[in-house]
Amino acid sequence: MLSIREASRFVIGAAIIRDMALKATPDSGITFENVATMALRDGADGQSLRSSIDKLADQEGAWFRSTPPHTLSTERVMQTRAQEVRTLNESNLAVLATLEFGPDAAAGKPEAREALQGRLQAAIRAVDEMPGSTTERRALLGSLRNQTSDALGGDSTFMAQQLQRAQKVYLDRFREERLAAYTTPSLDRSDDLDLGM
Repeated sequence: MLSIREASRFVIGAAIIRDMALKATPDSGITFENVATMALRDGADGQSLRSSIDKLADQEGAWFRSTPPHTLSTERVMQTRAQEVRTLNESNLAVLATLEFGPDAAAGKPEAREALQGRLQAAIRAVDEMPGSTTERRALLGSLRNQTSDALGGDSTFMAQQLQRAQKVYLDRFREERLAAYTTPSLDRSDDLDLGM
């Protein structure tokens, strides 16, 4: 019988492979069930796919929990889980975008850089909005940095520059969003004031 951690590893690894396959060949219609069925086959092909699933799961170790989910089903925990899934999805999409747009972006094509930046900024925002400690968020950001660099064939300098730019854009937008409430205060509040006039 699989433990919670082993089941989580298999599900996440298989989901990543499915997403990568769909990104490479959108018309294939491959499903999670297809990947799981192929991975459970006997023989070299099944073993190879299981090894790939394990390898991908190792990269996502920060997501695995050993606690059965039915013991942690409060509204707050479920919101945290939803944010974790969103962050994982955004991070995986950033890696896939690096595979798709990275070479052209590194070659200086503006439309590829824009597409890559959009995905990197979404991933950084999702990581920043993750509940948990600063150390955990830094670890997720480090994982994103490593995975995008690997996806571009180890071009860590270019990807470090792109992630730095994405962080700066995200932080600038974050600051503008927070300051907007002070620079353009709501006039509705005056409706609640009775000045005796």
